[in-house]
Amino acid sequence: MPESRRFTQAPAGSGLLTATVPREFVHRAAVAEILLTGWTRVHTDGLDADRFTITAQWPRAHQLHVSPDRSAYEPLLIAETVRQCGALLAHAAYQVPLGHQFVLQELRVDTRPEHLAVGAAPAEPVIDITVTAVRRRADGQVFGARVDAQLL
Repeated sequence: MPESRRFTQAPAGSGLLTATVPREFVHRAAVAEILLTGWTRVHTDGLDADRFTITAQWPRAHQLHVSPDRSAYEPLLIAETVRQCGALLAHAAYQVPLGHQFVLQELRVDTRPEHLAVGAAPAEPVIDITVTAVRRRADGQVFGARVDAQLL
């Protein structure tokens, strides 16, 4: 199993960290809005595809992302999680400078409501990401890519 990349060094054998990724990497002002906790590059297929695993933690109560009765996560939370994944990878894996703005051209979300129930502890989804169609300028700077995500 590949070693996870973390933004803080963890002692050997300590398991997953309980911190979030830097807020600048996901374009959020408040630490409380950061959903992602770490990432790992799983596989690189040269120019064809890069695969990553990203970990997250979802709040059990949130005005936008949890139903008013606190029984279910809203599909908007999946969209925000995937959006943060794209921004994180752009900066951390593809060296897009901080401060660059992103344009999300298309986002499709399919959910299974039975898997969105809020439990006794915060959900900790694992997101499998495949990045393809990476477009670079003449200087090598990435300016576009396709990100496909499967959230489990």
